[in-house]
Amino acid sequence: MRYVLIILTLCLSGCFLTPLVDSFQKSGLNSEARKSLFPKTFKAFYNEVVSQRFLNFDDYLVEENQFELVKILRDSRKIEKIVGGKLDFVDFDKNARIATADVIVENYKVPSYIVNERVERQIWVFTGPSAGWQLKSIEMME
Repeated sequence: MRYVLIILTLCLSGCFLTPLVDSFQKSGLNSEARKSLFPKTFKAFYNEVVSQRFLNFDDYLVEENQFELVKILRDSRKIEKIVGGKLDFVDFDKNARIATADVIVENYKVPSYIVNERVERQIWVFTGPSAGWQLKSIEMME
């Protein structure tokens, strides 16, 4: 009877395992957790791109390609303003450590204000629990 009361109390007070499960998912220790982290990282990255805050890009870019990727993004802002990015298609490798994403980039050419779309193929890699998903390369598709 005593154990039933303890279990009932724990169940009624909310799931005590929620923080543990949430931490496990955020760590990316299994492929499903890594897959669920990807859209969140992608959205945060495009918030940085749209706001043109290049100071925080090192959190989202693979270290060996940072200079090249920042140059691509800085050069593009001279001729266009990116106003959004949407995932069109994502393909994960077997272990969900590499994601190939086709991204629809919404932009307008400076000084025009007509929003256009183009497709980029981006390669993202999961670099570990602390760094998470990082962009490795960008290829213009259209």
